[in-house]
Amino acid sequence: MSKRPQRAAKTRALQKVEASSDVELEDDILEFSEMESEGKGRDSDSGGSLYGGDHTARKGEGKRVTGDTNREGRSQKRARKTTSGHDPQKHEVQTSSSSSFHKKPLNRLTRLVTGPESRAARVQVKEKKSVGNTSTRGRGLGKLKRLLDIPIEVFCNILEHLDPLDLLNWARSSRALHGLIITRSMKRVWQACLKAHNVPPLPHLVPINEVQLASMLFDNSCQACGASALNTAFHDRLLVRLCKGCLNYNTSSGSKIAKTYGKGVAKDKMIYDLLPNLGRNKYLIPDFQDIIEKYIAAHADPDERRNFITKKREVAIAIAEYSCSLTWWRNGKWSQERSENNHAQEERENSILKKITDMGYSDDEISFCRSMHYDGSRSFESILNQPRRLTDRIWKSISKELLGFMERARKGLRLQKKTTVLLPFWEKMCSTYREAHNGDWPKFNFADFRELPSVKALLDDSVPEELPDTVFSELKLQLPLILEERPNKLEAECLAIVLEGREELGLASFDSISTTTRTCENESKIESITFSPFAYAFDALKARTTDSPLYAASTTFAGSIHDCDTNKPMSFQAVMDTFFLNPRPERARNGKQLSPWKAPKFQKTFAKDAEEILQAFGFPLNVTFIHMSQSVSAWLCKPCANRLRAYTYGKSWTEWVTHYATHKSTEPDICPEDIIANAYSFQFSDAR
Repeated sequence: MSKRPQRAAKTRALQKVEASSDVELEDDILEFSEMESEGKGRDSDSGGSLYGGDHTARKGEGKRVTGDTNREGRSQKRARKTTSGHDPQKHEVQTSSSSSFHKKPLNRLTRLVTGPESRAARVQVKEKKSVGNTSTRGRGLGKLKRLLDIPIEVFCNILEHLDPLDLLNWARSSRALHGLIITRSMKRVWQACLKAHNVPPLPHLVPINEVQLASMLFDNSCQACGASALNTAFHDRLLVRLCKGCLNYNTSSGSKIAKTYGKGVAKDKMIYDLLPNLGRNKYLIPDFQDIIEKYIAAHADPDERRNFITKKREVAIAIAEYSCSLTWWRNGKWSQERSENNHAQEERENSILKKITDMGYSDDEISFCRSMHYDGSRSFESILNQPRRLTDRIWKSISKELLGFMERARKGLRLQKKTTVLLPFWEKMCSTYREAHNGDWPKFNFADFRELPSVKALLDDSVPEELPDTVFSELKLQLPLILEERPNKLEAECLAIVLEGREELGLASFDSISTTTRTCENESKIESITFSPFAYAFDALKARTTDSPLYAASTTFAGSIHDCDTNKPMSFQAVMDTFFLNPRPERARNGKQLSPWKAPKFQKTFAKDAEEILQAFGFPLNVTFIHMSQSVSAWLCKPCANRLRAYTYGKSWTEWVTHYATHKSTEPDICPEDIIANAYSFQFSDAR
């Protein structure tokens, strides 16, 4: 293998190290001076700042330095080819020119790149509307200007009592404050701010300073794209704070980064121990590139290389140990914040409940209010359970809403007490009706009972909670007559709905269907699909017709279950059972609650498809729904069975009609004989 790429990479690394020999990554003091020098000639919150600010310049510079790993690899290979054939005289000119200007390398944070999947790239930030032609450029300090006249010792004492995030915001507020706060003389101030929050002291081997540490721990923004509201994941081993998109874009596998410097560098296992990784051998691209370039440059001198490896290993160990200390610090901080929030929430709840009790509301009303169901997003509990202590301003803003909840709870509690008194009376009336009607439930449930005019007047909020005895004596006389007439009224109502629907569809009138003729011309067709060890004989069909269209096989309704409309086909008997099977609630408030009677909708499409199936196989149109439900046990779908190569049967009558409609929607010319067959005599066709 040719060693030309390695020599070229080594030459380029030596040039870069020689140009930046006065700046080391792990030198805290020089990092402060670098921040101060980068602040000159720029805005106070420019990309050169180590703690954040405007990231536009940083992103542009970062893309020129790092970029995507694959793209960077190609550019670096081209650079090595160019370097290998360089002119010595031209190299001397470049070296002398660079040394004359003393150009500093880009800071490690300014080399971070905004990823295409970062939060800043995905979220469109609304532009602030400018008022008039006013401009903030060159704006004065205003009242803050007086702070600059304070003696530096007093000013430092003031800054020591600020939070690290407040100190960062102060430094970003103006260029003058930036130049005053971000200096070597303020290192004691930053250390005091961090110590006040119990942050572990920064070891001298960890290659960041207190400003970068404060930004990483307290500033809730990505240090690459500037997006706020980061997730709770931290990457202390990388010594940066990145969002998910920028993390994936600025980290890469160590072997991929090393391959851009040659296969020999990638195979050298020594370089992977010189910098802590994120896991799965992932490194921060700018830091790992610096390590590789300095490692290549140190190959010329064995002693220099040995000292470099020892030093970098000590730094890596110090970073790993300090990241563990930060993890313990975060856990302790979260635990303390959670304890404080719980204490503040408990104090807030006690204060609010005391104020409500002083206004005359009882404990039962408060308990009822806390268990109420709310339609909106805010509820009584959501206002109570907040980690903020109650103040006069907060009480003024929430008192109106809380009192509205309490009034609703007071009315609801009164209604519940009245319902609790009426429920035993209704249960007794149901028991009396069942004894007189062979165990059948009345076609009248508790919700219908509450809708009676006399009962509805009793449940009004203006009526006292104690109901008079005369009310129950009057209801004992009225209810039996209502319960006796109820079944006939419901059948007449549903029958009118069915006849109207059949007339709109153009189906034959049910009166024209002869209910006296019990014979059928197509007995062989019926026997061909209904014969099975479990099916009824054809003679039983003669006794399974009906005179009422309500119980016909082609009649279904779209009913309502627990006050929720459903399009599921339901027979007339199923609709009655939904409303009136055990027509009493389990409890007065909680548990299953019944809904009052609501006229169901006649399913016209089902009736048309069902009569097509009945006529195709010779069934009388007045065959009952129950008989067809028992006769389809041996039915099988031919297309589905041939496609799946399996017996597909076991559907109910309503499922078969719906299944037929599904096939007809895709193949309009299909007929029932092409779909339905007997499962016990069916043979698969050769064509699938």
